[in-house]
Amino acid sequence: MKYSYEQRLIIVSRVKQGEAIAHLSKEYHISETEILAWVRMWDHYGRSGLEQQSHCRPTVKLKEEVVRLILEKGVPLAHVRVEYRIGKTALQRWVSVVRK
Repeated sequence: MKYSYEQRLIIVSRVKQGEAIAHLSKEYHISETEILAWVRMWDHYGRSGLEQQSHCRPTVKLKEEVVRLILEKGVPLAHVRVEYRIGKTALQRWVSVVRK
């Protein structure tokens, strides 16, 4: 399910006010990982980190770079996701293709 900017902002604000991610995860039926990613995006980019990003086609070079970071250097997928602003599903798919 897609969450609006306003919904993500409310949830991140509640985390920043000290509410437990586990509690918010249950309340909103969102994975803790997803909420944590929103918080990281907020920390890294501010308000714009929670906004929908325009869709642009990643280059082969970018895909190779991020997959190499994950598989060879052991950088967690969540960190790559925030740093490069790439969706979790896309990253998982790229890694899966390389592993096959």
